[in-house]
Amino acid sequence: MADVFKIGLGKQSITPPPRGEIMMGWGDSSHRALDVGLPIHARAMVLQVGGAKFALACLEICFVTQALRDEVLRRLVDSEPSGGWSEENVILCATHTHCAPGGHTHDVLYNLPSYGFYPHVFETYVSGTVAAITDAAGSVREGRVRYAEGEFGAETNVAFNRSIQAWNQNPDVQAYSYEDRAKALDRTMRMFRF
Repeated sequence: MADVFKIGLGKQSITPPPRGEIMMGWGDSSHRALDVGLPIHARAMVLQVGGAKFALACLEICFVTQALRDEVLRRLVDSEPSGGWSEENVILCATHTHCAPGGHTHDVLYNLPSYGFYPHVFETYVSGTVAAITDAAGSVREGRVRYAEGEFGAETNVAFNRSIQAWNQNPDVQAYSYEDRAKALDRTMRMFRF
């Protein structure tokens, strides 16, 4: 069977030089970036099927802001005007780490805990993400996509539900006590392999 997909991968550092920025999500001015323990990255994949393509980039930051998404998309379109990039085929997501600087949004509410907007953080996140997607688009080759899944048993504490009261209000789930909140989550691990 011939491969029907073309797949490309890219990875770029999005580690801003530490200048004492407040780490995103803490809301605590003592949690500042003073050094780099581990670099953070944007990892991208471009998948092409026939004439259609899409890009998925995962950033090792707390979350993707609208400002970040808008600027990444603008630069992709500007760098490749006939490349077919649009809001419909560029997906950005984040690992939700609190070990990366904040201040990368134009939304005042989210900049308050970071004590403002950090232009160099924003630029590092944007340029690294664009480079990762561009690298992925430039490295496409024929390949296959496979899917697998497995279950973690109820006895395996892989995580816990931070909002057990909200979980218990769902009509289609089993209710759990606060002590058993590790059971109140989807225990299926899903994986795509490219």
